[in-house]
Amino acid sequence: MMFNRVMTDTLNPLLTQAIAMAQSHETPWPRDPAAEPAPGQAPAPLTRDNFAVSVEVNAPQGLDPVKSIEAARLLLAGGVDVINIADGPRASARMANWALARLMRQQLGNEIILHVCGRDRNLLGLMSDILAYNALDLHN
Repeated sequence: MMFNRVMTDTLNPLLTQAIAMAQSHETPWPRDPAAEPAPGQAPAPLTRDNFAVSVEVNAPQGLDPVKSIEAARLLLAGGVDVINIADGPRASARMANWALARLMRQQLGNEIILHVCGRDRNLLGLMSDILAYNALDLHN
């Protein structure tokens, strides 16, 4: 119980500040358009002057990844820096996130952040998947 109390006391002021900034449409660190990376390149390390915008795109529940890839294309065109893909969101059967990530990487050339969830795998399965991600040029 002590942990929850400490976390609540710490997070409440931060949440209040974040909500106030969002309502005023201010950003904590203004972005310099000249410092933006070329499409397909990883963003520069985060500093107070530069931060990355990441948006989650879910893998399809069927065989056709076109809607997910097109959603990622629109997001990237709108200024999103990186796409992240959940691993089995909502505990439902979907295309593997690494398969969608590989297709996005091939078609869009952008960086992908893969979520790795231990819920559906044992340690050996997790290690095998991580080795496979490297072989597929998926390093995030």
